[in-house]
Parts: sequence; structure tokens; C-alpha cells
Amino acid sequence: MKNKKPGILLLHGYRGAPIGVESIAKELRAHGYKVYAPAVPPFADAGILEEYSPANYAKFVKDYIDQHSLKQPVLIGHSMGSIVAASVAATYPESINSKIILLSPISKRTPRALAMLSQAAAYLPRKLVDYVTTRVLYVGKNRNELREILEITNQCTSATKIPRHDMARAGLFSASHGVLDFDFDKNTLLLAGAKDRLVHQKDTRKLAKKLDAELVFLENTGHIHNYEKPHETAVEIMKFLEK
Repeated sequence: MKNKKPGILLLHGYRGAPIGVESIAKELRAHGYKVYAPAVPPFADAGILEEYSPANYAKFVKDYIDQHSLKQPVLIGHSMGSIVAASVAATYPESINSKIILLSPISKRTPRALAMLSQAAAYLPRKLVDYVTTRVLYVGKNRNELREILEITNQCTSATKIPRHDMARAGLFSASHGVLDFDFDKNTLLLAGAKDRLVHQKDTRKLAKKLDAELVFLENTGHIHNYEKPHETAVEIMKFLEK
């Protein structure tokens, strides 16, 4: 019997890499889903963009879909990947599935001062930024888990061999846009950590209302539930896709 499950295109977040969403992808593959998890510019081996804009990111994803002959994949974007996914849904709605999933969605733009800080962080020592951001985003209390997440984070950022100027421009992009900026008509799931320190619950609820989206908060986890609770994340994804 032919597998009727849709293909999945999984987009990682800022300072990420495919390895950062591999735990989710692995579980989805184990249940029969074909998952593609490309590096997103300028990270890992994805190359750079002439301009880090919603239009250029959307075109990058559209080109990837065409190059791999994907037939309307379900788009899943985590954190900055949610902004990219929203841009694709608004610009090339016919190229993706009627269902879209946003993990830890960046609902709205970051205040300008914080956006500039995000840009400046690209010029600081990589491991220092890895440690500080992970300590802020990780809400658990398990030291071993924290150590494992830091190791994965280090692997993600060390895989990025690009000029810091491009890191800074991507950082500014991630802080200067939000999913609320885009209009699209898709059956949407928003999946967020109940203790997310980066995006307030009220903003996620506002986004859910605008998109008429299904909203699920994962208890006792934060913005990086792709690391903290990949199994629970995959389960919620499959529940949504199999409705």
C-alpha cells in the first residue's frame, strides 16, 4: 500500500543547523514520514543570501522544494524558521501543504534595542554566546541535559563557517520580523513551550487568534523544546497531521 503521509520540510532556527532538529526528524521518520531538514542560510553549509529578507528566504525554500521535487510538503519552522515558514506560506502558498506547523513561533518583532543586541552578538566569542543563550532559553534543572544541549548547540554553531557580518545580518532579520507580519490561509498548529522566556504566551495566543490556529503549550519546557522535549513535540506534530 502506498504511503499517503505527506513529506515534511523542517526548518531550524537562528544559529541552528539540521542537527538541532534531528531528534524530531528521526522520530517522524520512524513513523513513516519522509523528512527533509536543510541548512538555512547563512548557517552550516547553506551558503549566504544577498539580502536577509522575507522574500529571499521564501525564495530559498521554494527553490529547495523545486530542486528536490517535493510535492506540497508540510512546512515546519522552529523559532526563526517560523518566520521563514510564514513568509513561504504568504508568498508561495501553492507550493506547500494546506497544513503548516510553527514551533516556538516568533510572534512579533523584537524591540529595536534587543534587535541591535542580537546583531551585535554575532561578533562576540561563539562559545560565550552559545552558553548565555542556552542558559536563558533552557528552563529545566537537569545538569546532564543542559550539558547535552550545550554540546549540540556548539555543534550547530561550529558548523557555520561564514563571515560574522552575515551572522549579524541574519540575527537582525530574526529580530526584525515576526509571524504576525504575514498573512496566509493555512490550517496551522502553533506549538510552544509553556515557559518560553523569549516569546510571551500572550503574544503566541494573539498569533493563534489571528491565524485561527490550533495552539498547544508543552508543559515544563521553554523555547528550545526541540531539545528538551523532542518526543512530545513529534507526538503533537503527528496528532495534528493525522487528524
